[in-house]
Amino acid sequence: MANLKQLVIALVIAPLLITLFIQAQTPDPVKHHRILAALHNMESMNGEIDTHALKLRYRLHNNYDGLVMRN
Repeated sequence: MANLKQLVIALVIAPLLITLFIQAQTPDPVKHHRILAALHNMESMNGEIDTHALKLRYRLHNNYDGLVMRN
């Protein structure tokens, strides 16, 4: 009985996996590089925000007008 259930599950899942495999696209290196560059830019901006947040938290940076002017 358990083997029959496994067979039915496999027969249901197999066409779905085959469809996903056929519709999968080849990776585009230019798009991949663009995404990595954007991710790197966001990570550096996140680090800069963290630095300013810590300075404000510990009162090492008490004037945040320069931060507002950058936006």
